[in-house]
Amino acid sequence: MAAAIALAVSASAMTKAQARRYAAALTEDMSARLGLSATQYKAAYKANEAYMRAVDGRGDIRGRAWDKRDKAMKKLLGRRQYAEYSARAGFSTPLVWSGGRAMLRTGAGKRHGVAKGRTLGRAPGRVATSGGHFQ
Repeated sequence: MAAAIALAVSASAMTKAQARRYAAALTEDMSARLGLSATQYKAAYKANEAYMRAVDGRGDIRGRAWDKRDKAMKKLLGRRQYAEYSARAGFSTPLVWSGGRAMLRTGAGKRHGVAKGRTLGRAPGRVATSGGHFQ
């Protein structure tokens, strides 16, 4: 039983490469919409990557890693930038949990070729349809 639970948890975590790819796409969108400086971009990327690497289950979507990321964003963004970041669910909470996997929320990373509903813990090319089925 414990082995099955451990397997399920490890299967949902994303690889370092996946975390980097999705953190880069999300940070690019944030930069374009929020006007991040080079220093802000670097710090936002690090916070986004750390958050994505930490998500292993539904509770992690808005768990400790989310709190840490949000505090980092509040510290590095200006008042206007943080208000817009907070108002955009695709920025403030870029992941959702569906079908046992972390998935990008609609709009997160969209401008950079990351498919809406793309699962982060699955092999490339496996995209969720509106009914939650994978192609």
